[in-house]
Amino acid sequence: MSRRFKIEIALTNARLAAFQSLIARRQTTIDTAHAWLIGHGCIVSRGAVWNFMRHQQARPTAFPTRIGNDADARCKLAGWIKLLKGNDLRAVARFAEFLTVTTPKKEKVRRPI
Repeated sequence: MSRRFKIEIALTNARLAAFQSLIARRQTTIDTAHAWLIGHGCIVSRGAVWNFMRHQQARPTAFPTRIGNDADARCKLAGWIKLLKGNDLRAVARFAEFLTVTTPKKEKVRRPI
């Protein structure tokens, strides 16, 4: 069962998406996020904001599983790298390595009966 936060219940989908993009920025603090919520009519505690932000930051970065040919992949990865720092940048590097490494298919081994 997925956890529902008070912020998710209080905000519409459009405002929730805007709030998630706000807290995705590294410079956003609990106070600025809390002030944004109050300005948009969502009255929640600072603790609720902290819980929601911590949960969102703990979620792994969602990369698409298939992003096209190699030139397209390099272009998209370059765009992501410009936006990311620290652990997120390492995650992109691991994903880029995953895209470039091709694993050979395992052949089925027929065992004698």
